Amino acid sequence: MLNTLHVVESGLIGARVGAQTSTNNTANENVAGYVKRTTQINEAAQTDSRLTGRGVSIGDTIRNTNDFIYKNYVGETTSLSYYEELSTMLGSIENMFQETDDSGFSKDLDAYFQSLENLKSNPQNVTYQEDLKTRASIIVDDMKTLYTSLNNEEAKLKSDLKADVRDINRIVQNIANINEHLGKSNTPQLTLLDKRDALEKELASLVDITVSKDFGDYQLKIGNVTAVRNDNVREFSYGEANTAQIDRFVTADIPLNPSGANPNDKLVYEINNLFSVEVKYGETVDGNVVDETNILDAVVYKINNDPDISNLVTATINASGNLEIVSNKAGMNGEFDSALKHFTDTNSNNAYEVALINKSERQSVEAKSESFIKSYDEKITLSNGSALAKIENLDSSSSHNIIQNFKDSLDTFAATLADMSKQYIVKNDGNFVYGEKASINSGESYNNGVTLGLFTGSSVKTLQFNNQAVNQMEQKDYDYLASFSHKIDILFKEDGQQNINNNYEELAADGTIGTSFSKFFQSFQIDIANFKANNDFAYDTQQTVTQSLKNSYDKMVKVDPDEEMLNLMKFQAAYEANAKLATVLQDMISTTLNMVSR
Repeated sequence: MLNTLHVVESGLIGARVGAQTSTNNTANENVAGYVKRTTQINEAAQTDSRLTGRGVSIGDTIRNTNDFIYKNYVGETTSLSYYEELSTMLGSIENMFQETDDSGFSKDLDAYFQSLENLKSNPQNVTYQEDLKTRASIIVDDMKTLYTSLNNEEAKLKSDLKADVRDINRIVQNIANINEHLGKSNTPQLTLLDKRDALEKELASLVDITVSKDFGDYQLKIGNVTAVRNDNVREFSYGEANTAQIDRFVTADIPLNPSGANPNDKLVYEINNLFSVEVKYGETVDGNVVDETNILDAVVYKINNDPDISNLVTATINASGNLEIVSNKAGMNGEFDSALKHFTDTNSNNAYEVALINKSERQSVEAKSESFIKSYDEKITLSNGSALAKIENLDSSSSHNIIQNFKDSLDTFAATLADMSKQYIVKNDGNFVYGEKASINSGESYNNGVTLGLFTGSSVKTLQFNNQAVNQMEQKDYDYLASFSHKIDILFKEDGQQNINNNYEELAADGTIGTSFSKFFQSFQIDIANFKANNDFAYDTQQTVTQSLKNSYDKMVKVDPDEEMLNLMKFQAAYEANAKLATVLQDMISTTLNMVSR
């Protein structure tokens, strides 16, 4: 009978503990990060010869979770945050390029071309001349405004990435602190485990993480490095790397003039389509008469002593004997455009042939800027998360850098406009050779070219409009410039308006399809819309996948009030049943004792 009383006692305790667990679940239903608890109640093990059983045993109270679903849910959350960050960024860029029916760059560009048409019809009209100056200046200002907006978006991403690094350090330190407390406790601290899960999910929205808990050894990795090992933590920091641009011109590619056979021959170095220096054979530079043996030294001297150019770059002759131009400022802020031209006076009468000396692509170094997360000077390689979206768009060489893509497109637009507005040639058939680069490679006499210099520069940053050029232009110049508005085969590429066949009216002959200035700019808006639509589709798809996993995970870990109420009713019924049994047993014992005492 006493054994039966012990069984009843275990049943009472089991029902009480079960009811307490359900009550605790219900009380914490709305607590963020709370994971439902379950108390393990099992039949007590047989340890003697009795056949009727020993009641129930109370096991551990555990958190209802599943590592497999949890890891997948956390991983999909990281992917979702990546697309969400891109969506926000693309929304900002879309707003930059958005236009109305009455305003925007396209309208200003059309107004500029209309002002050229007006001057073409009446070149001496002062009002039309002033209108052209105003419209051209607006074009330059518009492009610089757009470029500045993209730079501001980069600056925002950089600031946000620095904030992400601070958050990462805070989270990993808190996780390590929790692990320290867990290590000092002999019993599982379920509330601390809930907090650690919540911190892991917060971290996963920033960077991709992997967590392992094998044999009680907790290890959390961010990208390719261990961030937390039990209560040991790694510190992270924001990092930048900037590579200076280096342009190298191979001496063997330069058609040097032996012994000054043509005294008017010269080398001209030009930077950003703004500033230039020239060195003629036979002139004296730095105390030396220039010939084929020292002309590059003379170019170096003039570059390094020019007040404008020397602020931008430094020239040297490297160990291989080649001309080397190095930016004075590392990174994309120091990017520049070089041109080295050799002028040959074939008849010694200043009727020049010009050869454009291309820089060596193999030996030159492109300007590069990047931002990243590092730890102990080791760059962290991320594969997902909102931080990765920022890092990709702060790496000028990344194929995923959307901001740099649009900055490059704006620079291409500016460079093409400046090149085509700088010089042209009217051929015998009345057609034009468009731009300085095409003129040099056209086979036409360089002296036949007309120099306008209406716009100068090789990028948005260096683009300038020359007011004085308008006052010096003639009817033929306006005819040439006005033709831009209806020209639909403009090539937006580094080597200008030329192709392998030197066919300047059918520029698609080399497989390159040209377009107009207006449509090239409109392609920005189309590209933005396509980027945004593709990303939003990926975001919506990822959101569906993540939500599905979240639902599965929540079903397992979240408190269901109805289920807990049923559990309470069940434990209440069990408690009442065991209490009644205890009362019956008490009566039986009392009766037995009374019988014995007689």
